[in-house]
Amino acid sequence: MNDYHIEPFQNFTRQYSELKKKDSKNHAYFYWVWPNLMLSIYPEGFGNMSTSQILPIFSNKSLAIYNYYIISDEQKEWMQFVDQVWEEDIELVELLQTGLQTQVFPSGIYSPKENGLYCFHKCYREKIFI
Repeated sequence: MNDYHIEPFQNFTRQYSELKKKDSKNHAYFYWVWPNLMLSIYPEGFGNMSTSQILPIFSNKSLAIYNYYIISDEQKEWMQFVDQVWEEDIELVELLQTGLQTQVFPSGIYSPKENGLYCFHKCYREKIFI
C-alpha cells in the first residue's frame, strides 16, 4: 500500500502503483471520473485499456458495465485476470453493503489512504446540496 498512490482532482482521481522494476516508467493508471466511470490504462507494450461504468439501480444494487479495448486476441489472459479481480471486488463490496445494512455504524471513518473516496463524497455533497 505504501507504493499505491491516489491523487484527487476536482472531478476525478488518478490511481497508480509504483512498479517493482525501478527502471520502468510504465505504470498502469486508473482514473475514476465523476460520477461513475473508471478508465484503466495499462502499461505501454500491453496495448490495452478498459472502461467500467457503475449504474445505480436501487439504494443497495448497481449494474457494472465493463468494456475491454485490446489490440489482439493474445490478451485474453489479461482479460481473464481483470475479470478475476473484479469478481473478488464484487464479493468484498457485497460484504461491505451487508455490514452497512446492520446500522451498527451510522457512518464510516476515512483512512489516510481513502482520499479518492473522500473526493467523490465531496463531489456528491456539492451536487446534492446545490
